This record gives sequence, C-alpha cells and structure tokens, in this order.
Amino acid sequence: MYFRGAIRVLVLCLLWTGCCFGPSRAAVRCVVSSTAVKFGNYDVFNIANTNSNGSITYHCNGYLSPPGSGPITIFLNKGTSLTFTPRFMHNGVNHLNYNLYLDAGLSQIWGDGTGGTSIYSATAVNAVPVTVTVFGSIPAAQDAHTGAYTDSVKATINF
Repeated sequence: MYFRGAIRVLVLCLLWTGCCFGPSRAAVRCVVSSTAVKFGNYDVFNIANTNSNGSITYHCNGYLSPPGSGPITIFLNKGTSLTFTPRFMHNGVNHLNYNLYLDAGLSQIWGDGTGGTSIYSATAVNAVPVTVTVFGSIPAAQDAHTGAYTDSVKATINF
C-alpha cells in the first residue's frame, strides 16, 4: 500500500581526508567538514522533483609560498548503490532514487570521474575557507512506502 504523506529522507556525506605524496607538500593540512543533504518529506504525488542542498567545507594551510596554494579534488562514491545513475536511498527493502550534483542545474552528477560523472576540482589557497554546495535531487512521481530513507556517501578529499 502506498501513502501520500511524510516520507523522511536524508543523505549523509561522510568525509575521509587524504594527502598527496611528495616532500614539498608534506606539511599541507586541510580541515574538512560537511552538512548532510536533507530532503525532508517526499510527496509521491508531487509532479516536481524534491531538491535540497548540503555542503562540504575545507580550509587548508601549509602550501609553500609562493604561491601559497595547491590543487584539491573531491570525489563522491556511489553510496550503497551499485551505480551513480541513479543512487538509491533505502528504507529496509524499499528504495528511493536520488542523485547528487556539482551544479544547481543538476546536469553534472558528482562522482569519481567514471561513468559520465564529474569531480570537484579547484585550487586551495592557504587560510581561505571554501564551502562547496552539494546539490541533491529526488525525481518526482516515485512510488515509495512511508518511512525514513537514508544513504551514506563518502567524500574523498585529495590535496
């Protein structure tokens, strides 16, 4: 039986920090934090997608001067899904399709650079905090049982 009503969904971005190898960059340190993409209630009868945002924030120090900066990339894994398109949130045996994107237009699926996905790539500057938005979307008109749907997506940060 399908219900119109409260379906709570949540995607968590768990972070793992990595460090590039090489003697000239061994002292670089980045502090990383995140906020989850929380979709709230999903209405199975709504004809519009359910969208929400989360974020990943990084703040690096220790790049040698000049220029006091260096490359940083952020990869997102598939979560508990087998593919990036679509990712799935789970509630027991039930699932709800969703995805995470690099852009507000929802055209660049954020992944690991394989299978048509994109990665975040930028130049980190010493002592400059950067917040990157994680755009999330659940496609409209999915039959879903009432309940809390979750997934856990790991972000890998290379600097």
